[in-house]
Amino acid sequence: MNQITKSLIQLFIFTALGGLILYFLWQNLSGSYAQDCALKGIPASDCNLLDKLWNDFKSVNIIWIIVMCLTYMLSCVFRAVRWMMLFEPLGHKVSFKNSFWTVMIGYFTNLGLPRMGEFVRSGLFSKYEDIPYEKVLGTIVLGRIVDVFCLLFLIVAGLILHRQVMLEYFVQNFSLRLSDLMIIGLLGLGVFLCFLTFYRRMDTLSSPWIKKLKELLDGFIEGIVALKKVKNITLFSFYSIGIWILYVLMHWMGFLSFGPTKHLSISESVLAFDFAALGMVFPSPGGMGSYHAMLVEALGIFLIPPVEAFSIAMISYISINVFCNIVFGLIGLILLPIINSNRKAI
Repeated sequence: MNQITKSLIQLFIFTALGGLILYFLWQNLSGSYAQDCALKGIPASDCNLLDKLWNDFKSVNIIWIIVMCLTYMLSCVFRAVRWMMLFEPLGHKVSFKNSFWTVMIGYFTNLGLPRMGEFVRSGLFSKYEDIPYEKVLGTIVLGRIVDVFCLLFLIVAGLILHRQVMLEYFVQNFSLRLSDLMIIGLLGLGVFLCFLTFYRRMDTLSSPWIKKLKELLDGFIEGIVALKKVKNITLFSFYSIGIWILYVLMHWMGFLSFGPTKHLSISESVLAFDFAALGMVFPSPGGMGSYHAMLVEALGIFLIPPVEAFSIAMISYISINVFCNIVFGLIGLILLPIINSNRKAI
């Protein structure tokens, strides 16, 4: 099976899964909305979820939507500049234009081919900057490792800021007591220690797949250590933290644009973003379905009705993907060859 066939199969599977999540969420919300209308005495003919969603789109404060999109684009600039810094220890001075536009093309690609954006981004950047593909991909992996730590920090921050609410949430939804959470934590520590022991013994095992796993893990560890080679680690940290702060602000501005969520605070936005980010981890196109479901769940913690939460999820999702990732991704595909033909001519 060649790589193109594998990619098409992955695209079909993950798109189907994302679509199913979105479908079942839509069906559930349609039923809830119909029941709510019946309780309020609203005729069924005047109670269509699609009509409500359209009216909610028309009701948003467009200024906040514009600011939200600008905030997101600033985070993309931060990501492009941070990525450039990873090439300095490798002896390459790269172009901001190539860095920024390949980042946007990567996001655009992920909307159609989940998790393929990084590979497309690597290939284009390698071509236009004349840097080996493996080196470019390695810098992206390193950036993703840093992103994981930033996201984990935000998750911990959200849990601490709303510890009482989250404890109640876990107890109500997972039938867990505090003692259960402690047991889960101890089990997690035990699994980690067992894995650490296994990792140390990998060199003594001859299985090909274990050797492959060992190489992968070693690569991640080398990536983390490679951060020491970054010339200005303070500036690199600023951009890394700034990217994720801008993500939180972006979501908060989306909330401010919509009547039912405009009262939410920046602190509540942190927790809502944590849920939404975990939804984006699911490899459906642009987090389709999983993003919406997780954001609806998060906003439910703050007593936002599911139908209203779904509306703001759709508003944010479409605003960022249509007006930012698709538009700027297509612009990047057009501009990159032009920019680099001019560079070569010079």
